[in-house]
Amino acid sequence: MFKAIWSSIVGRKKCDWCCNAMKNLVTFRHDRGFFVYAERRLSQTDDVWFYLCFRAIEDHRTIEVVSPSPGCISLASKSVIHFCPQCGSKLADYYRGKYDKFFDSTLDDFLSARPSKE
Repeated sequence: MFKAIWSSIVGRKKCDWCCNAMKNLVTFRHDRGFFVYAERRLSQTDDVWFYLCFRAIEDHRTIEVVSPSPGCISLASKSVIHFCPQCGSKLADYYRGKYDKFFDSTLDDFLSARPSKE
């Protein structure tokens, strides 16, 4: 019985997404809120940077800048992540060779700042 259970676990096909939360974070990346995005590293073509990003407005909207502004306003931000924020999967291992779903050239200008070299 143990052998049958073990073979069913080992023989399982790897899912496209580590969890539903990651699927949603990538699928709704053009909406307002949090999303996950990836870029290729400058020095290595096989590795990527994964980012947890936030946007305050949808990408098709614009805002009027009121001058003088009452303080600093961040419309977008990003931070490098190595693990899924929901389930904890190591992103580089789980998605190795399947990074295409995380790339989006429309976000390159929006999220143009790159982290410093490791």
